[in-house]
Amino acid sequence: MSDFKKEYKAKAMASVNALREVASVKELALELYQLYELQSPVQSWIAHMGACFNPEKPEFFHWCDIVAMMKITGNYEPLFFVCDELGLSHPDPVDPKAEADQLQFSIKQLEREIAEKRERLDLLGKRAGNTTRFSRS
Repeated sequence: MSDFKKEYKAKAMASVNALREVASVKELALELYQLYELQSPVQSWIAHMGACFNPEKPEFFHWCDIVAMMKITGNYEPLFFVCDELGLSHPDPVDPKAEADQLQFSIKQLEREIAEKRERLDLLGKRAGNTTRFSRS
């Protein structure tokens, strides 16, 4: 393996291993075991997870595993690694309060729009009901 590949693999593994700073392999394995509703023996899943964290083993995580572990731990080092490798800026985390405020604002806007459309519909209904002015007799 070339030096570049070794260095690249080491960086990638370091970003994934950063997830273990927040939770142990066993804790992460148990969380994913429940999340995926696995039926296999839990000990084999824990062993698989340990192997995926080991750069010397030929087992690897699926991207969905890494995403789930980032959600569980709140550690986004693997995502930052991908962004750095692709030349992208790191995403700004969404503040839950700011997101809730934005949703509230959007809901109020939609409620106003619905009220305006109901008024317009009522007006059209009144005009349609008063056909004597437009009818030919």
